[in-house]
Amino acid sequence: MLGSRRRRLTAALARVMGETMASREHSKSLVMRVLHVHRRVLPELVRHWPLDDADWPYLTIEELRRLHRAPGLAGRAAERAAACAEAVDMPMPDRLDFSADGGRRRTAPAAGSGVSPGRVTGVVVRPPADDIPGDRPAILVCASADADVAPLLGLVGGVVTGRGSAMSHIAILAREHRVPAVVGHPAAAALRPGDLVTIDGTTGEVHAEPTLTG
Repeated sequence: MLGSRRRRLTAALARVMGETMASREHSKSLVMRVLHVHRRVLPELVRHWPLDDADWPYLTIEELRRLHRAPGLAGRAAERAAACAEAVDMPMPDRLDFSADGGRRRTAPAAGSGVSPGRVTGVVVRPPADDIPGDRPAILVCASADADVAPLLGLVGGVVTGRGSAMSHIAILAREHRVPAVVGHPAAAALRPGDLVTIDGTTGEVHAEPTLTG
């Protein structure tokens, strides 16, 4: 009797956890959609401000509101952009080792990680992906998944990112959309819009074709 109750309780808890996870991901998706709108609107606004087009993401909303009265705030954006660029270029180990001897730094893997199964061949597009082809699958390629990427998952046939993990937000969303995805692949930096590539979301392989045939 107790075993039967435990099974029913476990099943009920599993259902609640599944619903909670779905609600969490839905909420995150809504937030990312709002951020996506901000990222499309703000570049249009900054054209009227004393700020470089590439620097506005490095200011807070409050600083952007004060920018027309305090143009000197633009200098903060340039400083923060330089600091971020330096941090991104900093070499990182593929894992942390807290053993007594500190371990040895391991080099990053040559291939990426398959985080959403499936194999697809398609044309490379990059955010904001305004040129998604209609006659063949599109492969969304970006350095990392941000707010621009989530709304595009329903429109593309595959995803390749330069950074990420199996538990990253883009990996979770790709599995929900059943879109093949590879994260942490060095090819993400070299692929250009219009390239023809084949990706395998199971093995993590990304193969670029030499030419794009009609």
